[in-house]
Amino acid sequence: MNAIGFGLYGEYTLAPKEFELEFKLLLDKRFSRNIVAFNLVLEKEWEKEFEQESNGPAGEIENEKESSLEEILSYMYLIRPNLGMGIELRNVNSLNRNQSEQYSILFAGPTLFYSSSVNNNGLGYFIIFNVQPQVYNFYGNEKPRDLEHRTAIQARILLGLSF
Repeated sequence: MNAIGFGLYGEYTLAPKEFELEFKLLLDKRFSRNIVAFNLVLEKEWEKEFEQESNGPAGEIENEKESSLEEILSYMYLIRPNLGMGIELRNVNSLNRNQSEQYSILFAGPTLFYSSSVNNNGLGYFIIFNVQPQVYNFYGNEKPRDLEHRTAIQARILLGLSF
């Protein structure tokens, strides 16, 4: 029986002017040569920013909080056990209460997957590459894309190691 794969993931970033928490829920299901995956990502960020007007008096330190939620749905067809092609849909949402900072943007695009076979030392790797242009801005009554909060195209390379 091929059960649903389940994972939880967390990470934090600590920098002199920034603190960030990220949590992920990972689900996947394999049907023969097909893989369907769903990821839910919650990110919270606290940042201190020094702002000064160009000709104004001394600047001030501003505390900024930002929260976002991403839903990611992926489909992959395995051409070979170590090579696959698919598509990924990613919805990126701002959870900020300030109306001018709210956004909900849909990205979609192709994905390529390659994995090595595990060697004698029990090590292996995988690479996932995807390109996702903005497809739709759910808050954009006048604009089909939101280039103020996100880029027009996202490209990612994910590298994983197996032990």
